[in-house]
Formats: sequence, structure tokens, C-alpha cells
Amino acid sequence: MKKPEKDLPEKPQALMSYTTSCKYYGTGSGWNMFTVITDDPVESGVYCQWKHFEKKDSLTRMVAPLAQNSFDFQHITLADGDGTASALLLSGGMLYQSPRAGKIYEPAADLEGEVNITLASKISNNALLYDEAGHRFAFYYNTSDGLGVKKYDPLYFSESEENTNLIKAIPTRDGNVSAVNPNKLPEDQKVLYLGTGYQYASAWTSVYAYALAKNDTRCFVYEFNPRGFNYSDNASFNGYYTINIPQGLDESAVFASTPPYSGLLFYASGNTVYRLDFKQAGGKATAIYTHAGGKAVKMKFAKRYLSSSNAFDAYEFDVQYSLGIGFDMGNGKGDFVILNLSSTGSVGGDSEHYPAKQVYTDFGEITDFVFI
Repeated sequence: MKKPEKDLPEKPQALMSYTTSCKYYGTGSGWNMFTVITDDPVESGVYCQWKHFEKKDSLTRMVAPLAQNSFDFQHITLADGDGTASALLLSGGMLYQSPRAGKIYEPAADLEGEVNITLASKISNNALLYDEAGHRFAFYYNTSDGLGVKKYDPLYFSESEENTNLIKAIPTRDGNVSAVNPNKLPEDQKVLYLGTGYQYASAWTSVYAYALAKNDTRCFVYEFNPRGFNYSDNASFNGYYTINIPQGLDESAVFASTPPYSGLLFYASGNTVYRLDFKQAGGKATAIYTHAGGKAVKMKFAKRYLSSSNAFDAYEFDVQYSLGIGFDMGNGKGDFVILNLSSTGSVGGDSEHYPAKQVYTDFGEITDFVFI
């Protein structure tokens, strides 16, 4: 683990990386754009990792003119660019979408009543959303990520070309689960997690989305098929599982999921990471790693989608199985752990040159991390 190339003085909020095209790096090619977000919007922005983190743009300029008044630069709770050429952010309870070149737009909502988006996750070219104000799920389908030359230009903003899609309710389809309404959730359920689900076919868009909620006595896992968000020949809400509350799973737990695993979620509580099989009757949680003290505060898989099958050959592990966990060790210190998992969801075997379990210590407090 290398020492930092650059120290940023302000309060960190999020990190993001997504494959896009931009004149910063050269028009017409996909580049891994790295974005740092602190509570200073001028300091925040795009940094080029292969040029010693040279700064390329500031967040103040990246936000579209019509979104400048609503965008809360000091309260950004999510920046998610993993997967395809678009990205999404959450700021002040509102969703913002970013097509090519890092431009940030605020999409309108086709939802009744007040809207307060508190959870979101990219699912291929869709986003699954949780609206806390309406206590409902919703989705956003990004079709604004065009390939026109102007759209590679970070200085070119066009609401009519790059921000036409709406946040919408989960559509009713033939084959949808009827036990619960995803557009009007049971009042006693608290939604804790949204994330990618199992990739059930070879197409990169053929991936489920998972959501986990709980009440005082049970946990509930929702399974969505985003193809059904956009096409009527697919169910949009195709699975609903009621399980016992697993060991340690409470509102402070952190979660992760990745496309290779069917019926599995991962969560961390305290200093222990668990694999949760929610399709087994009643659910089954299995501890797969216990850290030497501390409390897990952030967890995510390295990559959900690979644009190139050999991009990470030198790493010697499949990055869709590489699980990162940030631990708060107290006194302003943090540890970072990478678990390279097997096909069954346990810690796998070592590679030729690297251990499957990698532990890095003596960081400061960890707010976020991203694999670039």
C-alpha cells in the first residue's frame, strides 16, 4: 500500500471512479476518471491518478448551471460510478446523474408527493433508489449518455440532450411479486441497503438489484430485475424473502454485494464480516472474517463490471470477488482489509504472489475508498 501522493486539507466525503470519455484525457476513448469529494467544492473534483493526481477540474464547475442552486456541496453521501459510463451522486436527499465527461445534472422526478432520496445504487445503466419521504423504491434509467463529440466536452452542458429522463416508480408487470408493494412499503420496515444483485445471463445488463430492510423481528430482501423497469416483457420485482434477523445485523451494519453471487449478501457488524444466504429457509449468516478489533465502517467490492477481461491480470485475483472493508480502530486511526473470496463466498486461496487476505494498518479515519 503506497503512501498518499497528495494530502487534502478539508473534510472528506466520498471517492468515485468511472469509465467515461472526456477531453481531459483524449476524445473517443474510455478512461478511468477518478473523483475526490470533500466539503470544499473547489478542492473537490477530478484528479488524474497516472499524473501524480494532477487536478483536472473542480466540482464547482462540473455541476450543471440549473443544478447549482440545489446541489449541496457540503452534504454528499454517495458517489457511485462503478460499471458503465454514467455515474450518480446523492446530495441533500436529491439524486444527481453524471453522463460523460463528469458533468452533473439533477433529473426531475415523476413521483407523487415529497421526495427525499437517501439510498441509491447503480445497476448496469439503471439506478435503484429508495425515497425515504415516500417510503418507496424508485428507479432512474440513464439514456442520456450519448456519444456525440460535444458530450465528451466537460464545458458543454445541455439539459435537453443529457438530462431528459425522469425518476420513476417501480412499474407493475406481469409476474411481479404481490406480497408487498415496492411503491408503498410496510410502515414498520426500515430500508438499510441497496446494491447490485446476481448477473443471471451473459449480457452486462442482465443483473438483478437487491434491497434489504428490517423491522423489530425480521429482515426482508427485495429482488428486482431492472430490465423490467424498462421493458414490459420482464417482471420488475421478482423476489421477496423474509428471513430471521442474522447475528449482529442492525442499523449500524455495512453491506456489499456483487454480480457473481446468487442469493448472497455480505454485511459487517463490529469487527466481523458475514456472508448472508437469504434464499436458504430463514436465512443463514456465516462469519468469514474477524478483524483484530475496531468496527467496520465501509464495505464494497472492487468492481461490479469489467470493461476488459484482462484489465486486472497482474492483480492475480478476480476483482468482482475482491471485498474491501474499512475499519475504525479508534483514536483517529483506521485499517483497510481486502478479502479475495472464493466462488462460495468464503475467503479464497492465495495467488502465486499475493495473499487472499490483505491487511493494511495505520491509516487515518477511513471515510471512503475506491478501487482504480
